[in-house]
Amino acid sequence: MKSERILKQGLAGKKHPSAFFQRWGLGLILGLAAMSLFCSKEVLNLRQDKTRSALVTFEDDRGQKGEILFFPRTYAGGDTYSMIITAPVAFDDSLLYSSAHDSFVNWFTLRGVNVWLVRYPAGMSYADYGRLHLKSAIEKIRKVSKSDRWVVGGMSLGGIAVMEYLMQNSYVGSNTTDVDKVFFLGSGFDYSYPSSLAYKATHFTAENYCEQNTELCIGLFGALPGVAVSAEAVRRLKSESISAAANADRLGSIRVPAIFVNGKIDNLCPSETVFPVFEKYGRSGSRELPRFYQPSEPNFYSRDFNHLDLFTHKQAFSKLYPELNRYLVE
Repeated sequence: MKSERILKQGLAGKKHPSAFFQRWGLGLILGLAAMSLFCSKEVLNLRQDKTRSALVTFEDDRGQKGEILFFPRTYAGGDTYSMIITAPVAFDDSLLYSSAHDSFVNWFTLRGVNVWLVRYPAGMSYADYGRLHLKSAIEKIRKVSKSDRWVVGGMSLGGIAVMEYLMQNSYVGSNTTDVDKVFFLGSGFDYSYPSSLAYKATHFTAENYCEQNTELCIGLFGALPGVAVSAEAVRRLKSESISAAANADRLGSIRVPAIFVNGKIDNLCPSETVFPVFEKYGRSGSRELPRFYQPSEPNFYSRDFNHLDLFTHKQAFSKLYPELNRYLVE
């Protein structure tokens, strides 16, 4: 998917004070990163490509090969954090970083945040992506990084993997501070209700979900039709989504502060899939109750956000991401 043809250049022409550093310093950063990463036995390969990132390959605990994209910060001012994010799973992860300015990753690296994107191995279950693959990736990233503050983010349906990671690993009922905060951007979790998208999708056969659901995709993508959504990723939601009722105790015991961000007219990850999990998250153990934020007209946005607005709308960059960043640095 060539999302760079889709994303608008809303920030084009705005020069960052570190423009010289961005042009000439990035190669040095990636070179130093390569030296550091090659010193780790965990890393098999690293390269730089036109996305201004370093590609790291690794193996998880079961021997499954995986890839991590490392995007170094391009501005070193301020006391900040490092971020590990999942792939969105339902659509190509290039939407998160392909544009020179208007992308989630570039917004944060321009503000001093190192971003690590753990790519999704095709065909892997959401549970294995979180419990095994994401877990191994985070351990390897932390071995080669000196950052003191860590944030983990679930992007779109990749948020299911982050929740599985939190429930299955050391964050249930423990006092660990390895992860300072987590966020979920357009993540749905509990698709068990009868009229949910997961139930409607069980009969889909097309590889591209939107080939059979034009009306629903108009609501899903708004003014950005043509983005291929994996029908397989949607179909698996029925059996692989997180039941809030069945996981109430584990959700309640998570102690990592979290914020849930969803579009008001999000057809892929509607609020109905979020609230059952949100209402139970951290209720018996977290040092801070979770927050919910919805980009919408009542919150002084120009319109109610759909799913891809969370990643591409101009107010995602001018308003939503600054709000998210303020929460993460608190």
